[in-house]
Amino acid sequence: MQNIELSARAFNRSDSENCNISIWLLSNGFVFCIYSLERNCVVHLSDLQPLASDDAENLKAMFEQNPLMKLRYRKVRIVCEARYYTLVPAVIFDKQDVNRYWTLNFGKEPEAESRLLSDYISMNESVLLYSVPGKVVDAASSVFADAEICCQQAPVIADALFKSKSENGEVLSVCVNDGFFDVALADRGNLLLANSFDCRTADEFLYFTLNIFEQFRLNQQTSGVVLSGQVGERDIRMAELKKYVKRVSLATAPNGIDVAKEILNKADAHRYAPIFSSFNL
Repeated sequence: MQNIELSARAFNRSDSENCNISIWLLSNGFVFCIYSLERNCVVHLSDLQPLASDDAENLKAMFEQNPLMKLRYRKVRIVCEARYYTLVPAVIFDKQDVNRYWTLNFGKEPEAESRLLSDYISMNESVLLYSVPGKVVDAASSVFADAEICCQQAPVIADALFKSKSENGEVLSVCVNDGFFDVALADRGNLLLANSFDCRTADEFLYFTLNIFEQFRLNQQTSGVVLSGQVGERDIRMAELKKYVKRVSLATAPNGIDVAKEILNKADAHRYAPIFSSFNL
């Protein structure tokens, strides 16, 4: 895939201190968006081929070579792909006990070279606890002094909670990544499931998704599935799912976040919906 770099005509680099930047570290790419607080709008999108195979080295390389990365921003958020995560009720969460929560959930201590981080999910009053490589955290701190790191699952959960509440029903939010996909199932603003599945084929995707319908007794005529990430209208995974589930759609720009028309006219909103949503966290 070729690099994509799209900017709104209204984007003014000299006004970067009134903007937030969200950076998505993908296993097969590097995406960042710039959000103007003054205009309440995403004014820039870059989707770039990685410069290194390692996330930490890729972040450093991008910072050195891309002039937009070196501007001063109001807030910097780095979205990491965390394959392992768990939810803890906010009322009992204590940062001093993260290793204990992890061991109770996964049956083993976190890996020595990893760091346990957490994101607060306000709509669910819970904390998303996840593991990322320590070198990624160190790289983020070295290039952005005040960077906030978050898990790629956090915006997926937030979107499922919001859509299920606004639609007053069950919504399964699915974000397709390279080699795996994240899901969040919510019913009228209540989170029922947040999980990740290894997936390489359309058959595997269909099996795991329909298993969720069976496990939670979802209605295949009325329950909605919203797809985002590395999937599309002509994708076989979407076509196969539509044979069994009536309400399957691609994600749009999230509630409360506008995206400049110069970007939406040339980029698939569903592919970047999770990083757009990260501005709402």
